[in-house]
Amino acid sequence: THQNKFAYRHNPKSKLTDKILSSPNVGLCRRCYDKVEWRKRYRKYKPLTQPSTCNLCMRRNITAAYHTICDDCALGDVAYEKMMAVIVTEQGGVEVGGEVG
Repeated sequence: THQNKFAYRHNPKSKLTDKILSSPNVGLCRRCYDKVEWRKRYRKYKPLTQPSTCNLCMRRNITAAYHTICDDCALGDVAYEKMMAVIVTEQGGVEVGGEVG
């Protein structure tokens, strides 16, 4: 019923907007990549002010917002950095499963 007459536009001289739009968006599956890009486009993206904790190694070394696994754990395991979608099977193999958080 309420339709937008024009698209959202960022403040062109904002330093925060420049920082958000220039931040890389890597290590994500297509679905999570699209979610983060939507947040950037509509100014819903909130960058981290302090490093967050990795859900696998429990170290505080995640610097990208909306990620749950650090770069080291994501390279070592078959996992996406945002979804933590790793399921270890009984035979010791690894399957990519559903989203945890």
